[in-house]
Amino acid sequence: MSLFIFGLSQAGQAQSDELAERLASFELEVSEQFKKVGYNVVEPEWGALNHSEPDHHIYFQWKSREKRRDNLNRKNYHKIDFAVYEWNDPEDGAWALKSWMDEFMEGRKLRPGREVRAYEYAQPSVVIMDTNYVVIAQMRCADYFEEEFDDWVKLLEKHFGRSKAMTLELYCGGPLKWTRNAPDPNKKKKRKKRKRRR
Repeated sequence: MSLFIFGLSQAGQAQSDELAERLASFELEVSEQFKKVGYNVVEPEWGALNHSEPDHHIYFQWKSREKRRDNLNRKNYHKIDFAVYEWNDPEDGAWALKSWMDEFMEGRKLRPGREVRAYEYAQPSVVIMDTNYVVIAQMRCADYFEEEFDDWVKLLEKHFGRSKAMTLELYCGGPLKWTRNAPDPNKKKKRKKRKRRR
């Protein structure tokens, strides 16, 4: 865990302007098939991340412009929950991520780099974790199709996956996999004390 945290802390600090540009280019590409909905939607419980104190946070839902058949053969709008958390100080972001790994989605504790085979109540999700921001896209199990899910992974990595960014993929009921830049769970690094804010 310490390697995971301090590996992130050592990377260069990203600027909010840069993330805003990434979001704008991402939204432009997604808006061809989905429209953004920010009203009458409630952000899912991601775990400890919901209770963190990011410097910037956005949440909304992507709703398909047309109804589609889901994998239960029902016709409805396909919806994707989308959230971004950003910290100006990479160290703050690293500690928020540590807390999140201790209490991830559905209250599970994760070990960075370790796969989880069964994950009760999990929804298909893509998580991009960089030095100081987290991007999450989550769909309903009924809306999951492998090809479309893979398209979302590629799209998120294209716009938010910088060279050191990590990708985590979670499927309906599991498994959970670290699929890009997975931290080495066997490596340990001396833990440093966090400076207290005054």
